Amino acid sequence: TLVSMDNTIKILSWNINGLKSALNLHDTINNLLKSLNSDIICFQETKLPVLNQSRLCISDDYYSYFSCCRSQQAYSGTATFIRKSISIPCIKAQEGLTGLIGCYATNTNTNTNGNNNDRVILMTEEELGMSYEEALVLDNEGRVVITGMLLVYILYRYCVYVIYV
Repeated sequence: TLVSMDNTIKILSWNINGLKSALNLHDTINNLLKSLNSDIICFQETKLPVLNQSRLCISDDYYSYFSCCRSQQAYSGTATFIRKSISIPCIKAQEGLTGLIGCYATNTNTNTNGNNNDRVILMTEEELGMSYEEALVLDNEGRVVITGMLLVYILYRYCVYVIYV
């Protein structure tokens, strides 16, 4: 079976508005993820500084891939958790749209060093709709995690909708 008896994968997306707050209610990341009962869990606004990310995002039952803001403390941030028991392994992970800043990952079998050959997706500036420099600004805010599985790619992006007049 793929994941469950009916061959479905449950994907959950949640603006968690601070992972530490949710962990206060569930004690550990394992308890939080188990309570959500999903195979792939995507959080936005984790609001964790770089140093706390790996310690707070490691789970016994899920691989974790996350991006954090490098320009401000406790701001923005995204994370994707993939249940270890599903039969679609993550083969590549990329932090950001550009893939130039590496990736924080707890799955050591995933290529994450930011080289062109290891990027999950390569997009032109036209496809991005912005220059690489502009995309790198978003990347440094911790707004994108891309995970590549055998037949599925998940581009998890958190952006605020802004209208300039």
